[in-house]
Amino acid sequence: MATVAKLTLMGHLTKDPEQNEKVESLVQFSVAHNVRDKDGNETPAYFEIDAWQKAGEFILKNFSKGAGIYLEAEVSQYAWEDENGKKRRKEKYRLIPFTATWPAGSGTKKEDAI
Repeated sequence: MATVAKLTLMGHLTKDPEQNEKVESLVQFSVAHNVRDKDGNETPAYFEIDAWQKAGEFILKNFSKGAGIYLEAEVSQYAWEDENGKKRRKEKYRLIPFTATWPAGSGTKKEDAI
């Protein structure tokens, strides 16, 4: 049985989504959301998202910097060695198709959501 790690996230785009220069079917963007500690202090958490094919087209067409978004993404970890032989690891989030929408109360009509 395969296991999938899934992230459900509501936040705001930190910049305009960008079409990847090398991979036409890939749109990349980042989302920030504030995490509150026990003392009530907020710290932003940033998530880099890859959106493929139709999901990427939808994001590119409908979202821009500062827009609120609600999405589900699959969590992947990438490991590699850098040019100095140091082991590196990075989490990456892949948008699961048809799970991005505007958060409730954003003023966007419900039928505009995918």
